[in-house]
Amino acid sequence: GSWRLRWMALTILFLVYTIMEKPYIAAFSVRVPLGIRALNVTVEIIILADVAVNAITGREMASGRVLMDMKSTAMAYVFSHRLFLDLISSIPTHLGVLVAGASIHAHAGLRVLLVLQGPLCLIRTLHYVSHLMLSFGYASHNPFVRLARAALSWVVMLHTSASAQFLLPSLGGFPEDSWPARADLVEAEPERQYTYAFANAVAGIFGNFGAVQASEPERADEITLAIVFVLIGAVLYGSLIAILGQVLANTEHASRLYTERLQLAEAYMKSKGLPQEYQERVRRYYEASFPTAKLFDEDHVLSTLSYPLQRDIVEFNCAALLKDVPLFNATDAAFKAKVAGLLKPTVGLPGDVLAREREPVTKVVF
Repeated sequence: GSWRLRWMALTILFLVYTIMEKPYIAAFSVRVPLGIRALNVTVEIIILADVAVNAITGREMASGRVLMDMKSTAMAYVFSHRLFLDLISSIPTHLGVLVAGASIHAHAGLRVLLVLQGPLCLIRTLHYVSHLMLSFGYASHNPFVRLARAALSWVVMLHTSASAQFLLPSLGGFPEDSWPARADLVEAEPERQYTYAFANAVAGIFGNFGAVQASEPERADEITLAIVFVLIGAVLYGSLIAILGQVLANTEHASRLYTERLQLAEAYMKSKGLPQEYQERVRRYYEASFPTAKLFDEDHVLSTLSYPLQRDIVEFNCAALLKDVPLFNATDAAFKAKVAGLLKPTVGLPGDVLAREREPVTKVVF
């Protein structure tokens, strides 16, 4: 229902906040004000409550059957892989630290968990984004939806890589040969630490660790971690480029058809030696017929649809015309629908003569 969509949108917002906030706080020397702590706890409670909401929300099974019974949906959720991911990503670490009166940076295991919760929240976010886009009529395989998901994954991967690569030497007390120590970042402000770490993550993806001064990993553990993120980043980067190419190809296809058709008309006019006046009229005709400079074969598109869809789309396209013609005001909907299926769109420019005296009439123009 609509309440579930609103809840899902709110959860996505808080999940994205968690994805960026938890790894950053865990890895870098951040002093969190009391107001931000309260916000973090509130976000954690809402994300944890979302697990309960998932358990009572109807779901579509792999067989296509939709479960609406609360007990059945709860059992299906409990025995799914999503429950484990949702629970791990929903562990209220900030709430636990606040209750215990401890510091996040005093517990190495807690800091590692905070960094890991970022990618886990990303998996959850992508799942919700797909469902939300589907409710707006965009399938999960839509190129633009896939591009948004790939771009978000790419950014989160870089953010997690920056946090993890700074956290690793931090857990060891910043040895002298660690890259943060060599780059004089141990006592730096968290913003400067993160900037260097993020730049190092970006440079590492493209195999250029030395691009950031004194930040190239030299220790075995740092090199191993960097290799892991380079491999993950290479896969995500390749996916992002592939999807971007598909989006551009789909977007430019109609424009390319328009350009080819116009160039063909230009070549025809030159070969026939048409006067400049006629050539200008042809260009204006194309501009009026295709105002977006995109060419579509409407008949072919409609032929791929079911009859009810064809009928409804044709009626929608002709609705304004039929409403403006007084001849059809007194006719019923069935008659208008039949007429709409017979109408063919045409374009007339100012000054065009639609019919000449004594010419045979072959069509009626509205």
